[in-house]
Amino acid sequence: MSSFGYRTLTVALFTLICCPGSDEKVFEVHVRPKKLAVEPKGSLEVNCSTTCNQPEVGGLETSLDKILLDEQAQWKHYLVSNISHDTVLQCHFTCSGKQESMNSNVSVYREWLCCGALLSPGTEAVSTECTQSPSVPAPGHCHRGALPP
Repeated sequence: MSSFGYRTLTVALFTLICCPGSDEKVFEVHVRPKKLAVEPKGSLEVNCSTTCNQPEVGGLETSLDKILLDEQAQWKHYLVSNISHDTVLQCHFTCSGKQESMNSNVSVYREWLCCGALLSPGTEAVSTECTQSPSVPAPGHCHRGALPP
């Protein structure tokens, strides 16, 4: 093989090793926690981070109220509040002109209230009614129950 052939082969190998393809991820974005459950109008803390050493820009995309609590070059810590519906939070960072993102699902849940008849000692309730009603029943008639299966 001629010296031109070796030089061409060397340049081609160098390009493959040093310059990743356009479809490869050069860095990663993480969001913690990945899955969240909160009460209606609740709040939660979210951490967005990246493996990029010097990201150009980064943040959290959401239609909800958010406050940046703290940050360093590779991470941002947010408080997301007033969560009233299921939603998706998106953390994103840009590194060397390329943007990557990761999502976190947020579910809103309600505690169930189970109400049974107020009975005399020694008797059994025939049925118990469970609702997701925000109204509070009279004292002694209901108790907080677990989430439905």
